[in-house]
Amino acid sequence: MRTSTHYLRKFVLEWVYNKFERGFKMFAFLKNLFKKKDEVPRVQVTGFRDGLLSFRSDLALSLHEQFVEAPTPVGNIKTKLDIQSYDPSNKEYLAKVADNDKTLESLDIDLSKMARVQKVLRVSSRDLPAYMGLTEEIALSGIRLSTSEPLEIGQLLELTIEFDCHKIGTRKVKGRVEWSAHKGDGTCHSGLRFHDLDSVTFRKLAQYIQARRTMD
Repeated sequence: MRTSTHYLRKFVLEWVYNKFERGFKMFAFLKNLFKKKDEVPRVQVTGFRDGLLSFRSDLALSLHEQFVEAPTPVGNIKTKLDIQSYDPSNKEYLAKVADNDKTLESLDIDLSKMARVQKVLRVSSRDLPAYMGLTEEIALSGIRLSTSEPLEIGQLLELTIEFDCHKIGTRKVKGRVEWSAHKGDGTCHSGLRFHDLDSVTFRKLAQYIQARRTMD
């Protein structure tokens, strides 16, 4: 009788222990699972190009709005980025940041000093996929151009930009591709630097950007 009681007690203790162990493992699993979901990915800012913040991440990030943590001269800062695209050639993500975001201030990036404006204009060229593209942003130094396919880095393109202002009209320019990245909607965008921009076009472009910035 004593032996039967002993084995019964041992069985009950082992059963309770196993239940407790499985419960503990499940708790630890759920804890780690939710911890990973709540973790803010750490990124390394690499620069600012054509109105977009460029950065690298050890984790694969989705192309949508999310919080990230970035080291700055004043310490780590958590900020919300609207991740636009991924540049596989440089292994960099490109994201929009609000002009009043403190991250830009911490990184010594002053958008107010950059002559640029976000504007959608039609661009045509025999060198472009489907012979056309749309500007996302225009600056005195170049444009950020949206196309159906990526552009070849280093390529010099002859472009015709159709401005929505009769004083400028249609302008022919040359632009060299500095980077190209894939967007989340299946299209691409690229940064082009103006090449040998004539003084008349430069002056008209400066007037256009200033006028549009005032309107915005």
